[in-house]
Amino acid sequence: MPFPGQAFTPAAGDSFAAFIGAWDLLNPVTSLVYLGIAGYATGLYRLQRRSRGQAVPLRNVLYATAGLLLVTVSVAGPLDVYAERAFWVH
Repeated sequence: MPFPGQAFTPAAGDSFAAFIGAWDLLNPVTSLVYLGIAGYATGLYRLQRRSRGQAVPLRNVLYATAGLLLVTVSVAGPLDVYAERAFWVH
C-alpha cells in the first residue's frame, strides 16, 4: 500500500480491460439512473412533439446527458479495482 504522497503504480495484473470489466452496470442505483434517462428522453420526446420548433435547446439536452453519464460513471465505475492500493481513487 503506498504512503501518502507516494506515486500509485498499478500491479502487473492490472490492465485497462480488467478495469473496464469490473463495472457493475446492473446494480439497483444504476437502475434508477436508467429510469431517469428513460423519463428524460420520454419527456423530451413528448415536449418536442407538442411544441413548434425546438422546445429545448440542444445545449441543455447535452448538459443533462453528460450529467446522467457522470452519475452512471460515479455509481457503476470500478473503484474497488484500485481502492485497496490507492485511497485517492475514492
